Amino acid sequence: MAESAALIEQSTRHALCIGTSSVFNQSAGNRVSNVSLLADITRDKPHHSGDYLPPLALIFANEATQKIEGHTDLYGLGQLFYTQAGAIAALSNSSALLAELFTTPVDRQALISFSLFGAYFDNESPFAGIHKLRANERIVLHSGKISIGLASDRRPMPSNNMARDLRDLTCALSDAFPDAEFELSGGIDSRILLAALTPERRKKHRAFTLGEPNSGDLRVARQLAAATGMEHRTFDISFVGTLDADTLHHLLSRSAERYDLSSNPIDKCILTLSNEHQDVSARFGGQNGETLRGFYYAGQNLAAKTDTALAQRLLDWRLISNEMVSPELFDNHIYEDMARNSRASMTQHIIGMDEDWAVALDKLYLFERMQRWVGNAMGGFGTNRHTLAPLFSARFVDASIRFPAKRKLNSRAAFALIAELDDGLSQVPLDTGVVPARNMRSGIMARFSDVQKFATKAAARVRRNLAGGHHRTLGSDAVASNWHQHGLYHRLPLNELAQLGIFSESALERIGSGELTLNRPSLGFVLLASQIAKLSQPKN
Repeated sequence: MAESAALIEQSTRHALCIGTSSVFNQSAGNRVSNVSLLADITRDKPHHSGDYLPPLALIFANEATQKIEGHTDLYGLGQLFYTQAGAIAALSNSSALLAELFTTPVDRQALISFSLFGAYFDNESPFAGIHKLRANERIVLHSGKISIGLASDRRPMPSNNMARDLRDLTCALSDAFPDAEFELSGGIDSRILLAALTPERRKKHRAFTLGEPNSGDLRVARQLAAATGMEHRTFDISFVGTLDADTLHHLLSRSAERYDLSSNPIDKCILTLSNEHQDVSARFGGQNGETLRGFYYAGQNLAAKTDTALAQRLLDWRLISNEMVSPELFDNHIYEDMARNSRASMTQHIIGMDEDWAVALDKLYLFERMQRWVGNAMGGFGTNRHTLAPLFSARFVDASIRFPAKRKLNSRAAFALIAELDDGLSQVPLDTGVVPARNMRSGIMARFSDVQKFATKAAARVRRNLAGGHHRTLGSDAVASNWHQHGLYHRLPLNELAQLGIFSESALERIGSGELTLNRPSLGFVLLASQIAKLSQPKN
């Protein structure tokens, strides 16, 4: 396994382990070194993990009390995992590391959850008895025992002006991290963050864009960088379709390991390569803008109260259809019962989010999708780079969730925020061709537009589902096609995969012979399961 990236500060009888050399106090608006943070903790100076900008995963050891304590941030982006084996309790930022230390068996139910949702559910990991610490939780290990409670009960001050608060925070981060790169794309969230930076500060930061040379995303990013005076670095991803067999095989293995066996490695290949070819200590990212634009809102009755029917419809329409692994890969006797259990658990989880359906949708996105999809990349053990994500600030999130749902639909609230921050940037088309300044109004025409946009999205989804297609991620099609062309199915550990006890014997034979061509979610799952299976084998 890849080594767990962590920075440790020590005093005489204390140690603090965290993924970066400092944290940012979003309440005070300043950068705090780990040395200062450790000094505050050892002096019993009050500190709240909720004060710090996510992602945060903090482990603190106190020799005097013989206790180890762990904290996660308000949204669970920082990744911490714990387990108890007999008289031993352990805590780590890597579930795979714990599994290797304790020779932990695979959690088959968690794997089936992943096959449905494209990520593990709630506090699952791929290993039995190893659990993820949830959002805003505090764990204490003492004498082989574990206790878990709330990390911080401090709530954010209400925001009276979202644009002003976001600008203040983003500019404070710019001053605290003057060498930070800026993830620049043609999308909405990147535009919000760019607009939040004052014009003079934009020029201080180098822009960075992943993409193919002729893509609309890169074209808009170049236009924005030129207009704002930003130096612009690009990473051309077109070569991934030409990698030789050995290089691609090892890249996929590294991608699975780097993201702690918790993500589809096909989807992470580009990010893995990018991270391996960069030397950047901090980077701005626009993740979580979706909280202001109702990611799951399309086609939903936003005025409804949460109930089972709404939750199950969302499961079938959005959560399962996007990332579902082909059921033909699995042993039917095992799969049907476990898939039913995963669906029932997720349904109850959604119902428990909030009584108002629109708020439940926002919280589902924030506390499930963001923890697993973004947190795994930003707050996992595979990186020690500072991720500067102002859209995860407590005040922005709180204000976004409180925002009227109908104004968030189809990104109208996000477009209005861009215009308030920088009217000029709101006039520049996105990579989709949409001009924010022309699409931020409510009214009869906006409602008509909502219907049109939902009909278009629904028709596209139906066509994709009928064709067995899925959402594509950057470079994933080229990686999957290249894998099949090289015949890398011959390198799959079929015996180890069979021992997981979830796959159909005939399906494994067809995959191993190349007879069965797998789509992106199914191939990614098989590759991920291969790494998990090899790790879970008994050691000699």
